[in-house]
Amino acid sequence: MARKNNTIELPSDAIVVTTYAALERYLLKFAEGELDLVLLLGRHGTGKTHGVKQALGIAGTENDEDDLAENSFGALYVEGHAQPYGLYVKLWEYRNCPVVIDDLDKLYAKPDCVRLLKPLCNTTPVKRLTWFTNTTHRSPDVPDSFTTTSNVILIANEWHTLNANVRALEDRAIIICFEPSNLEVHNKVAEWFDDQEEETW
Repeated sequence: MARKNNTIELPSDAIVVTTYAALERYLLKFAEGELDLVLLLGRHGTGKTHGVKQALGIAGTENDEDDLAENSFGALYVEGHAQPYGLYVKLWEYRNCPVVIDDLDKLYAKPDCVRLLKPLCNTTPVKRLTWFTNTTHRSPDVPDSFTTTSNVILIANEWHTLNANVRALEDRAIIICFEPSNLEVHNKVAEWFDDQEEETW
């Protein structure tokens, strides 16, 4: 059963978070491997992606050209424009590392991505991913099947726009809806500007 919270229709067991401090606590738990599958919802422009990247130590901003951003701390950031086989290769390279999937709708519009994301988002301790095409035979360093223990965080702006494949995650994921007040957002943005000014000095 879903419930409405302002303009977002939420699953009944969604956790509503209203402050950046509270959100950071959940994101740090994910970064430390305590949370296996998280679905982070919230309106555009509240810094969800920034918060996740900061918790995981992922370099760069949301304007990065690469849809598959990586970092020295061993986490993978995937944007919705990523191509399926490229995603498979990166998941192989970053197996057993945290995975961030941003802009969930675009990835779930690609059938090959769906076939990858379903087992990846399984909450069993070890998941098996496969790629049954000749592509892997031309890439000897990439197997056609592998196991991973990666935990996954999915970022989306709204729940009610997601398709049936994403809805299937409701029973598996810890669902966090980030709903900061306008004042909370304003205060956080002021901190970001202060940080940038300090870096220029």
